[in-house]
Amino acid sequence: MGVQVFAQPEVVIPSDAETGEGPVFDHRTGRLVWVDIPNGGLLETDLASGRTTRTSLGTSLGAAVPRADAQGFAVAVADGFGLVVDGVLELVDRALPEARRRMNDAKCDS
Repeated sequence: MGVQVFAQPEVVIPSDAETGEGPVFDHRTGRLVWVDIPNGGLLETDLASGRTTRTSLGTSLGAAVPRADAQGFAVAVADGFGLVVDGVLELVDRALPEARRRMNDAKCDS
């Protein structure tokens, strides 16, 4: 059995995210959407240019998915579930009112 050699990892999207997770492709814009959980960042990366924009929600953000038939994103935040439209968070369901709990990485699909 020979020695296995692995390629060096390559940084595809340079970022200062503390905990970057949950990438999902936004079919509406062609961008990669992902979150910075503890910093409450909703990040959108244009894969052609490499430019990333950040929307800060002011609360931890466990997951974000593009809405199928509407503008913005469905999100899982510290207190529960919400919608983000034009950078504004609207809490829809306060599923986790206890301060010691929070949402973590998640995925949604049809």
